[in-house]
Parts: sequence; C-alpha cells; structure tokens
Amino acid sequence: MRWRTARLRAAGPWLMLIGEECGEALAERLVLAGAEVFVARPGEGFREQDSGELTVSPADPAALSELLRTMLVVPRTIVHALSLASPAARGLERFEAEQVRGVRGAVALARALAEYESAFAEHGEEPPAIDVTLLTSAAVSVTGADPEHPE
Repeated sequence: MRWRTARLRAAGPWLMLIGEECGEALAERLVLAGAEVFVARPGEGFREQDSGELTVSPADPAALSELLRTMLVVPRTIVHALSLASPAARGLERFEAEQVRGVRGAVALARALAEYESAFAEHGEEPPAIDVTLLTSAAVSVTGADPEHPE
C-alpha cells in the first residue's frame, strides 16, 4: 500500500478537471495519499475565486490555456474527468452537452497543452512532460449491451 501512495505523489502535481462525485472522490483519494491536487470545475471562461477554487469552460482552449498559465507549478498529470458527468437533458440538447464535456473538451485541452508547450519553446526551454488521462462513462460495453448514450 505504501508504494501505491508514493507512486501517486510522484505522479503529481495533479490537475483534475471534474464535474461530478466520481471525480471528486478521486481527487479526495489523491489528497489522502499525500498528492498535490488542483481541481478545476466547469464554469464560464476561467476564474480563480478568492477561496482558491478554479472554474474553467471545458471546451474553450483559451480558458484552459489561461488556467495552465496561471498555475504556480506545472502539473505532471492532468485528469480530464468531465465526461463522467451526464447532463439531465434529453435528445439533441443532451448530445450537445455531452460533446462539450467529452470530445470538444478533450480537443480543447489538447490545443491548450500545445499552446502551453509552444510557450516554453519560444523561450528556448524544453517543455515539461505532462501525462493526460481521459475518463469516460459508458463509452465501452462490458456487459454486451449497446451503450444508451454513446456520445
């Protein structure tokens, strides 16, 4: 058990993009293991509250870039867990919301990371290695049934 917590700490600092309780539980588990964790939740644009809470538009590369630029430490691991949250809407409205949290959010994060890395190159510095983990829900069937919402 001790080696697991050491590995979790070594994989940090962590930046977690979360919007529901599974992501919250993962962030809490990492903190309990002694990892340095920064959490950003969905919001408009990029905001850092006086309390230190971070919010960011999930599918806005500029907002995600601003989040990365304002961090005092470079994250070694980014967990994109926004796809775990399912909006209550139905039909096309649900599909659009899932796209923003899912594929559009992942693409926006990739664009923000590319911009972030290019800033290092402009200064002749080697960009830091950042691992990215994308968490999804119901994207793959493990029981043989078709996914209800494959967005």
